[in-house]
Amino acid sequence: MAKRLQILFFLIVPLFVFSLSTNSSVRFTLTLDFQNEEPTQSFQTEFNLNANALGKGFDLSFGLSGSSLSTARVNFKFNDLGLQLYKNQTFGSSADPVVLYNIKDGQDGVSVRFGSADFVAFNTLDLMYIQYGYPFGVVILGKRGDKFDTAVSFGGKFGDISLTSEVVWQDFVSFKVDNTVFLFSVAEKSSNWGVRYLITPSKELKLSYSPQSLGNNNILSLWYKFDAFGAKFNTYLNTKFDFDGIVSGLMRNSEIGADFSLGELFVYAKKTGLDDITGVMPTDWGKFSLGFSYGFSMFEGKGKIGYSFGKPAHNTVSTLGEVFYGEYGRSFGNIHLFAKYQKIIGYYEEPETFFLEAKITGLGNAEVKFWLGNGDFYNNNTFKPIVGAQFSMWW
Repeated sequence: MAKRLQILFFLIVPLFVFSLSTNSSVRFTLTLDFQNEEPTQSFQTEFNLNANALGKGFDLSFGLSGSSLSTARVNFKFNDLGLQLYKNQTFGSSADPVVLYNIKDGQDGVSVRFGSADFVAFNTLDLMYIQYGYPFGVVILGKRGDKFDTAVSFGGKFGDISLTSEVVWQDFVSFKVDNTVFLFSVAEKSSNWGVRYLITPSKELKLSYSPQSLGNNNILSLWYKFDAFGAKFNTYLNTKFDFDGIVSGLMRNSEIGADFSLGELFVYAKKTGLDDITGVMPTDWGKFSLGFSYGFSMFEGKGKIGYSFGKPAHNTVSTLGEVFYGEYGRSFGNIHLFAKYQKIIGYYEEPETFFLEAKITGLGNAEVKFWLGNGDFYNNNTFKPIVGAQFSMWW
């Protein structure tokens, strides 16, 4: 504890030595986890500082886990030149339509921007790249391990039509055409309808850091949105197929769906795969999902209820089943209360979970928050005995 207080002392004292802008902040978070016989605790501190004494182009944010530095970001900006240093931060995803390099978790590294050019390098990944943005797209040259990648995109709006295209060549020094990916997209300027088509010569190609899944020669997406009867409708088809098995690929890999929203009501239905329907009962429908959600106001508060039925029933339950969900929040002056609940009825199990949160505001430039449980219902289906408290202050 003494070491922690010393660190906080040396961090906070400079705040009063230098003149700071009004968007600096500090946040302290204490979490107690009672899932095991021996409870565990975690104490984290996050600072976001803008030191005017070092110029308007400087800001710093960092976090402490216990007495150790867990995250940090330092930003310098001088006219057209920007320099950012990162520790355990999510940064550096490329800006092309395919997203050749998608960084989705904390990494260490550096990024430099000069005008329309960016250089990004990672200490925790064997990856670096240069990206140049021009009026119609971006050009990327990257080094991934001992391999080199490149991508060029081109697009723009022509009247009411938006066009997008891109060529990706992974490990281009090998001169293998099988390592290429071509993207073409045509859409209405407000994306009310569109076609997105991706083609690659190889069924085995994988883009190492891209969220774009491959595994087939052709990947096609169609969508159409329209208004009718006072509601907003959306229909879509996502499918994948190979050159040598078009019909079987369409039947096996297609996802077709529709949804509509009317005020606070949202209803949806989707089916994944068209070749696994063997009967009229839901157990014979293969992978599918039906559901709705409805937002409401009651007792001066706001809430939402939701229901879904399908297979898999939930991200954590692979069998056929149902999911019931409800949430409600209300404020009493400066005290804001929120609660949510989820119940899954699966073929073999019926897990349930809930989450409670209370926030106190009106404390000048500060607020306090308390919670019970794990609010990530997508990845957790049972209650987690976790208690947390957070104090935030800004100036």
